[in-house]
Amino acid sequence: KSNEMSERLISKEADLRTAHSELMMAKQRIAILEADLKRSNETAQTREKEGKMMALQYQEDLKRKEEQHSISMKDLNDKVAKRNQKIKKLNRHLQKLYDEKDTIADCMSRIGSLTSRTGPGHKTATDSKLLDDDADSDE
Repeated sequence: KSNEMSERLISKEADLRTAHSELMMAKQRIAILEADLKRSNETAQTREKEGKMMALQYQEDLKRKEEQHSISMKDLNDKVAKRNQKIKKLNRHLQKLYDEKDTIADCMSRIGSLTSRTGPGHKTATDSKLLDDDADSDE
């Protein structure tokens, strides 16, 4: 009987050593998994921070580009306004020239009608007055 008990005790001791060994291996695996989890969390936090930094940088870049675009558009609008002012000024000048042309054309037309009524070699009232003035100045 004592032999049997001794064998059972030895068997139980072996089972206990095996269970202890398995427990130690499980603890090691848990420690490895916890370390992996910690690294994963740190990586995730780092990536989240990097993502936030990239988003901020993107927003700053976008804001700067919008400001540059706004400045460019303001410059462009100023140039367009100046050009429009020049065009208005030129149009006014052109209108004055057209008005002068019309006035000259009217005068030429009147001169033509006066000449055609009197015919070549005939004196007009104006010609007679000029001739009379010349005669007065000669005296």
